[in-house]
Amino acid sequence: MPGAVKRLEDFLRGDDPDEWELVIRGRQFDPARLLADALDMVELYTWKDEPVAAVSASVVHRGQTIDELLSERRLRTRRDVVVAPVAAVVAAGFPVLATFDAPHVASCSSNRRWPRRPGSGSCSVTRLPTRTTMGDGSSTMSTHVTLPADVNRIDESGYVWAFLDRSRVPDAVRPGAVVVAGDDDDPVFAEVIDIVEGPAGRKIVHIDVLGPADVFAEALATAGVERR
Repeated sequence: MPGAVKRLEDFLRGDDPDEWELVIRGRQFDPARLLADALDMVELYTWKDEPVAAVSASVVHRGQTIDELLSERRLRTRRDVVVAPVAAVVAAGFPVLATFDAPHVASCSSNRRWPRRPGSGSCSVTRLPTRTTMGDGSSTMSTHVTLPADVNRIDESGYVWAFLDRSRVPDAVRPGAVVVAGDDDDPVFAEVIDIVEGPAGRKIVHIDVLGPADVFAEALATAGVERR
């Protein structure tokens, strides 16, 4: 049976927002991608009884360093992160909710519209190093992910989720399989945990992010692993 649409209110943590300083999201700032990721939530969740468009991010608490957060397994697969003060995000019209497992937050818009980037100086992009990059900083890999997914985004399972029908090879996406997921800019290796029914009959895949795809590819190449 198709899954039911769920209320974000049922998955809130008891964080004190006054202790938050920054929100961090992997990927460069791209309004089109942000909008697409936000609208995915419309099918699955409501906020204040309305379908909610929401972008996932992580939050830095007062006294915590950015480096501490960037060591988290999902974020350390990103080469670029957007960093913004929580106050600036809220002032721009995005309520920031402490949802699911820490440090995840959802920045919401109930009207399904995603405003433009906050004012000048409110966001900055930090470049993260990777182990296998060329001199110009571009990835050495040419990759087309098997399962597109926003690795910033988790649900109540604690795992990253994605729609199965976005996969270009859905038969390869099955529980226990390891797939290349994420996006073509920063692909990751991930283990498929399960596949569940979502609203409107769309299947939802939960994945456990293992690490950057280029790191795994380098390790396999060094070991001389070949498919038999």
